[in-house]
Amino acid sequence: MKDTVTINREYLILCEGKRDKVVLETLLEGQLNGTYQVVPLDQLNETGGNSRWSHALLGLLGITGISKVSGLVVIADSEDNPDQSFRQVHDAFANLASDPEESNQRFSIPHEPQRIYVDTDRVPVGVWMVPAPNRLGSMETLVVEGSLEVAPDSIRTCVQEFIDCSNLDAMTESNKDKCRVRALLIAYGKCETSFSRIWRECSEQFSLAGLGPIKTFLESLVADTRG
Repeated sequence: MKDTVTINREYLILCEGKRDKVVLETLLEGQLNGTYQVVPLDQLNETGGNSRWSHALLGLLGITGISKVSGLVVIADSEDNPDQSFRQVHDAFANLASDPEESNQRFSIPHEPQRIYVDTDRVPVGVWMVPAPNRLGSMETLVVEGSLEVAPDSIRTCVQEFIDCSNLDAMTESNKDKCRVRALLIAYGKCETSFSRIWRECSEQFSLAGLGPIKTFLESLVADTRG
């Protein structure tokens, strides 16, 4: 069931899911607080698969406050095919822009990841692929890598031993990183925490240092559009 969404910020982030939303909202604390509103895909549509971005963009157009948005950033997972994952986002914007309905031609078209595009008379759009355009994985990849870097040796050893003795070869990179996140929590004694609540309830065990480039990208969009 979709949640009711009202846009009440000047800038918008569209992300994969509610766990990513919590991570990004934590990242925004401080200088960017109150500037961006984070909206996960499942708040805009109930469709999965390749069409989820197209349905999400159509959903955005009908939301109260969308006409006041000055910039849009999509934070998308590379998953196991970064090029294809970006292409799905690009195609969603391109298809929307080619629609004869004038109201659907609102957003600029992103042609490459990690760049901001500003088309004439359209809202600037940037797409940031995580962990990177040329890397497999997802938001969990960046979080778990950054967290292990600052973890005590005993924690890193525990997580690595779990990974080494587990049969993860058949898993996608994103699912492997979810296992690393869970192993990290277990190593810290947080065995009972639901995966859906880990970012909020276990913030002390995680580091967002690896998300610094995302924050810089968000800041650059604000700076560029405000002159």
